[in-house]
Amino acid sequence: MGRGEKIVLGMVLCSFLVLPAMAAAAEKFPTKAIELIVPFAAGGSTDVLARLVSKSVPKYFDKPLAVLNKPGGGPALWSRFFDSTG
Repeated sequence: MGRGEKIVLGMVLCSFLVLPAMAAAAEKFPTKAIELIVPFAAGGSTDVLARLVSKSVPKYFDKPLAVLNKPGGGPALWSRFFDSTG
């Protein structure tokens, strides 16, 4: 067995040691409520669609989906809010 094969074998064996630890450390996602930001006023077509989506989310996640309407600046407001939340 050559040196390169030994290195590859060592890397494979190390990955088998690391994978179970990563699986044990993984937490269930999402860990908090999901917020869907709609950058337009309530009652519009975007808001209606967001609320329809929010009703189907509990089938897939354990956490609720909250629809937040932030009217006034359109998509520019949304992008500023998203940048500030990190």
